[in-house]
Amino acid sequence: MNITKDNRAFTVLELMFVIVIISILVSGVTPYFMKSLENARNITNEANLKILNTAVNYFKHTESEKYNSIYESFSNNGERLNYLKENNYIDNVPEAQGKNLLFVWEINSEKWILGNRESYTDEDPFLLEENSKILFPVKEKLYKVKVVLKNGGILIDYIANKDTDSLQGFVLQFDEKNKGSIVLKEIKNNNSSRAVVGYTFNYYNSYIIPENNSDTGKEWWSSFHEVSIIVKDNRSLSVLIDEEVLFRDFLLPQRPEGSEVYTGIWSGDKKVLVKKIDISY
Repeated sequence: MNITKDNRAFTVLELMFVIVIISILVSGVTPYFMKSLENARNITNEANLKILNTAVNYFKHTESEKYNSIYESFSNNGERLNYLKENNYIDNVPEAQGKNLLFVWEINSEKWILGNRESYTDEDPFLLEENSKILFPVKEKLYKVKVVLKNGGILIDYIANKDTDSLQGFVLQFDEKNKGSIVLKEIKNNNSSRAVVGYTFNYYNSYIIPENNSDTGKEWWSSFHEVSIIVKDNRSLSVLIDEEVLFRDFLLPQRPEGSEVYTGIWSGDKKVLVKKIDISY
């Protein structure tokens, strides 16, 4: 009796049919998997934000003098996170889950928030959303601010009046309208108003700022720029763009007695990518 053994293998057509079936099954499951993964990331970020803000509140209420003199004076997020860990307020420094996300300390609201960034370098660039600001207290009459950023503006002698809940001061603003300009605007009653100093691509024969619809201008307006703000003891303001003088010795008004003065970044109606903030006295 002869027993024949069937050694037939899958044909190419059968294999292709199996692959198609598997692909259909995978494509049906993938959206649910990705949604579950995104939900898990959101839950993790919310939990870490809660831990960070709870730790800061505990630090603030147990060591208020250190909080006011040390924590608020740090110039970047990494220093603040490391301080919390080194002083045992948190066990580990958390990392934001998700592409281009990071934890950002928002000084004016005194809390950690989830921010966005395009890339990460040693200078810790981050994206500031529209109509937002990051404030740093000014402790001396003489101060210097060096900022590397795209678009937006720098707040100068920004004063918060707690009694009237009003804001006043100045903002040096990148403005792409009308071929492009950089203007110093006065802030009154919480809103920026008239321009007190303005530089366009040809204003006062200044070619620091190129026309934004030219080839050179398009590249200039889409690039990072270093802005230096110098406030001298006699209340005079000077501004440099990429180490070139934009204007000098603009006289700032006297600050009200007992006022809290800030500098910082303001986004206005356009997102701002901030690469560096350096404040010195």
